[in-house]
Amino acid sequence: MRSLIVNTYLLINLIGMALAVPITVASSSDTYKINGVGALAIISILDLIILLPFLWIVGTSKAVPRKAYLPLLIAYATPLLTMGLFPNSVDIGLSVGYFAIALYCMRERAKLTGNFLGMIPKDFIKTEDRLPKRFITILGIILATVFIGSVAGLYRTANWFGSESAPGVLSLKEDGIYAKVQTYSKGEQTVKVLSMMHYGNRSFFEKMFDYIPKENSIVLLEGIKDRAKFLGESSRHEESVFGVPSQFGIFNPRVKSERTFVNADIDILDFSPAVRANELKNAREGAVSRAAFATNDEKAKLTALEKQSEDERNAHLMVEFDKYAPNYKTVGLTWGI
Repeated sequence: MRSLIVNTYLLINLIGMALAVPITVASSSDTYKINGVGALAIISILDLIILLPFLWIVGTSKAVPRKAYLPLLIAYATPLLTMGLFPNSVDIGLSVGYFAIALYCMRERAKLTGNFLGMIPKDFIKTEDRLPKRFITILGIILATVFIGSVAGLYRTANWFGSESAPGVLSLKEDGIYAKVQTYSKGEQTVKVLSMMHYGNRSFFEKMFDYIPKENSIVLLEGIKDRAKFLGESSRHEESVFGVPSQFGIFNPRVKSERTFVNADIDILDFSPAVRANELKNAREGAVSRAAFATNDEKAKLTALEKQSEDERNAHLMVEFDKYAPNYKTVGLTWGI
């Protein structure tokens, strides 16, 4: 069993490092489609699940030299500290470097065991040869790195929220995020802009319905469309994430069953090329994460692209608005905050 755990980890780790190189290279392309990344995600999850048992077994054995496995931990530490700070070329270089480290460790194990792939025979990891201090030291390094990276990420994210939130519409208070419902009237017609959260308490979504009459009304729903499947299979229609209800699983279905509606957002194919590339990258890395970890120059570019994206989405929305609004007394825009 010990041998199975160790060698399964080493094989999964090597495959993951190898896959990461072409995927990182492809992700820097403006035309990259997010397909096939699921395999790497599964491998990464398995890698993390087996990591601690692997470290306990090899880290408490004198027979396996540290240079044959310890350098692999670099791939866990550096992304937490460098994520989003450097251009794509650096990310590609790091992926190549991690794969080179995996190959180096494999060669060291191959020299030790005579196995080409560096698989470790069970004789090298006997149960009686334990040095818990080595394992505890390794675990401490991992936990310290995760803690430092998490603190840095939270600080940057909070700083981004404080500087980028919409003035007069969105406010951050001690007990939560507050979004203002904006109402516009002209004659007998009313337009209500409801600032939606993609995930929130069920009661939040229920209250939104109080603002939208059922009779003689239409709801223009947000949600960038993807008819060419650039983004692969989306999880936006799940009812909840970690137990938190989703707008696309709770609110939108009820709107569609009880009120007239239109999916009024733009399709990703209809964005300009630069904006489309930025949207694809946001889908891969997360818009908040990218902005929180960006340098000043990168942040200026991201801000400009986000503004352009908003302009293009607004222009498309107004075409839909002009098409449908004259026929209804109330128009609801359930749009992101």
